[in-house]
Amino acid sequence: MDALEEYLIPISGLKIGSHSFDFQVDKTFFAQFPDSLIKEGVFKVHLDFEKRIDLYELHFTYEGTTKSTCDRCLAAVDFPIKGENQLIIKFAEEYLEDVDVVYIPIKTEEFSVAKHIYEYLSLAVPFVKRYDCEEEEVKPCDFETLAVLNKQSQEAEETSKQENPIWDSLKNIKFN
Repeated sequence: MDALEEYLIPISGLKIGSHSFDFQVDKTFFAQFPDSLIKEGVFKVHLDFEKRIDLYELHFTYEGTTKSTCDRCLAAVDFPIKGENQLIIKFAEEYLEDVDVVYIPIKTEEFSVAKHIYEYLSLAVPFVKRYDCEEEEVKPCDFETLAVLNKQSQEAEETSKQENPIWDSLKNIKFN
C-alpha cells in the first residue's frame, strides 16, 4: 500500500458543490519526501474542496507541531505551526503547475494533495525558530545557555558604552 494513497481525492466521483476532507500528517508522511526539512511532526490538515463546473477550489487549513531546536536556547521543542493556503485547479490539455494554480487534463479521475500539503507545511516553518515558552508550566528551555547568552549580551553592552580613545582623537580634527 502506498503511504500517500490516503491523500488522493476522487475528483471524478464528487458531485458539484462543497466537500470536506481531514488528514492526519505525521513522520510517516514526511518520510515519503527524502529531502524534507521536517522529520517529525504531527499536524491536522483540513481541506475544503469546492467542485465547480469549470474549476476546483481547494482551501487548506493546518495546525500542529514539529520537532525542532529553538534558535534562542538550543533546546529541543515541539514548535507550533498553523496556517492556511488556497489552490485552484483548472483544466488544460496536459498537467501543468503554476504558483497557486494547477492545470490538469479534464478526464483526470483523482488528484493527490500530498505534495501540496507537504509544501505548505514546509513553507510554514519559520526560518528563525524562537520558541516562546513563557506561558508553559514546564518550560523546555535550556536555562544554562540562556544565562550565558544574557551574560555575554550585558558584557557587550557595557563595552559599547565605554569611551573609545580613538574616537576622542578624531573629535579634535577640524575642517577648514
